[in-house]
Amino acid sequence: MNITDAEPEQIVLPDGRRLSYRSYGADGGRPVIALHGTPGFGLKFGFAARTAAAQGITLICPDRWGYGRSDAPPRKSQSLVHYGEDIEHLADAKSFEDFALMGVSGGGPFAVGAAAHLQDRVTALGLIAPVGPIVWRRDDGGQGVATMTPFHHFCFRALPRIPWAIETLFAGFGVVSRRLPDLAMAIATARAAPADRELMRDEAERRGQAKVFGGGLLGGATGPAMDLRLFSQPWQVDFDRVSAATQIWQGLDDRNVPVSAAKQLARVIPGAGFTAIEKAGHCWISKNISTVLSWLKNGGGNS
Repeated sequence: MNITDAEPEQIVLPDGRRLSYRSYGADGGRPVIALHGTPGFGLKFGFAARTAAAQGITLICPDRWGYGRSDAPPRKSQSLVHYGEDIEHLADAKSFEDFALMGVSGGGPFAVGAAAHLQDRVTALGLIAPVGPIVWRRDDGGQGVATMTPFHHFCFRALPRIPWAIETLFAGFGVVSRRLPDLAMAIATARAAPADRELMRDEAERRGQAKVFGGGLLGGATGPAMDLRLFSQPWQVDFDRVSAATQIWQGLDDRNVPVSAAKQLARVIPGAGFTAIEKAGHCWISKNISTVLSWLKNGGGNS
């Protein structure tokens, strides 16, 4: 992962919070707003700078709530749909009448919430290895729960109930990522898919991922603690309000997120496409960003 850095920029939101972001690609190109995973920050998409420029895309990459230099709102205002208001302010500040939206891994739920809030302003929604609904309310009033491994059950059901443990784990991981990047990636990929472990044999890939993790957690573990709490409960998103063409790319060997939850997401978003990728893991996008950006640029049409 050869990451191109960019000078962070920021806007001040109406309530005084900072929203930090980085810009990559073509000046004045077709705008795509890209949301990083858990953990991370806007630097995540520095690896896509050349591809975005070649395709005539302006890639805007915010630090999500509590990551990098972006502030989180008060807990009472923390919801996936409310996050769409921040993206709306960012799009207005950049004078984007409309734009495409991309969410990777833990950025997926926030991208869906933003698309539901912004509706027609989002021309295409691309979700790559997203965290899908872990629990949801069924039509009969009961609760649906995604099929999960014991590891995912711990991460998405048990751990969110002990926020101090999330903060301790991620804060420690941030320190290791900054000081001992190879060790951090060994920890991160200990149970990863074979394709992901193979990818991390490349030193540039390992160091790039560690830099993204460490930088995102530089200010603490507020971001992941909030993410896991929001992911572990029903999303409170009206999926019928997502009017953008939507495509989900999901590696079938992904061990970072529950594949069943990504499939559930494809079922609840109207007209969503689902591309199941054989033998691909969680990091499929690292080598396939061109495919995703081309689809987004074309408004969900053929690349």
